[in-house]
Amino acid sequence: MKFKITTLLLVLTLFPSLHNVMAEETSTQTTSGEIEDVTIKGNIKQEIKTQKPLVRIEEEIIEIDMPSMATEDQLFSKTPAALEIWREAYSHILSSGQTAFPGYTGLVETPIATFQPQIKGEKVISKWDLIITDSKGRDFKKFKGSGNQAIVVVWDGYNDKNEIINVGDMYTYVFNYTDMTGNPHMVVGRPFSINGLVHQEKNGLFISIANKALFAEERDTIKIRDDAVPLLKETADRLKDYFGLPVSVTAYGDTASKALQQAKAMAEYLANSLIIWVDQIKVAGYQAEPEKQHIDVIVSNR
Repeated sequence: MKFKITTLLLVLTLFPSLHNVMAEETSTQTTSGEIEDVTIKGNIKQEIKTQKPLVRIEEEIIEIDMPSMATEDQLFSKTPAALEIWREAYSHILSSGQTAFPGYTGLVETPIATFQPQIKGEKVISKWDLIITDSKGRDFKKFKGSGNQAIVVVWDGYNDKNEIINVGDMYTYVFNYTDMTGNPHMVVGRPFSINGLVHQEKNGLFISIANKALFAEERDTIKIRDDAVPLLKETADRLKDYFGLPVSVTAYGDTASKALQQAKAMAEYLANSLIIWVDQIKVAGYQAEPEKQHIDVIVSNR
């Protein structure tokens, strides 16, 4: 018992702070007089508590919107007089090759023209005809009728052979009529031409643009005209409505090689605007007569 008491006093001396520990000591003595290891077991009733510091991240909630808000502030700060100048009214931030411009109306859709001949006086018409001729004076389309009712002719751009009008070529219309007394009359209209046309064909949607409206007259290089950019942007915007469908560009020019270069230039511009690989757009070039030189951007049917 003397040994046990001594041992207990030693433990309390070494660990005076463990006054809340309930310890139990056990020991046995072997026959040889040696003492086995002493094991002390217990539970600490006092809990150890820690508190993590709060992590605060300073962030402006509308920081991501600040650039666009700066653009709006720039617009609102303009006076009405300054807004009359387009380049001053809109921020350069809005200038992007992928921005859509719904205000461009350079491409014409079918029907392309409506004719309403005006007859001077109170003449009574017996019969009439309306003839549309091309730049060489050849008849392209003819309409005819009779009676004195209001004459309205809507033209879809096709001739009797179902051939579409040549973009870039000059056309003129002539209105002939005969009154009730048998006297003939003629009214010649103003010449007109169309540089860009959107028309649906059996194999897909066609966007036809005259070469002279797209490319500058240079002998060895293919250069897109500066004033052709609105027409090109409108063409790219049209293609965005058919994203995923096959697109091809076919050019008709002075020579097949020159036409192919024009088709490649057009394909490169469209690829940059649509953010696709230029190899995804098939190109081809063919030789054609001057009045038929144009580019067809084709969205093929599946």
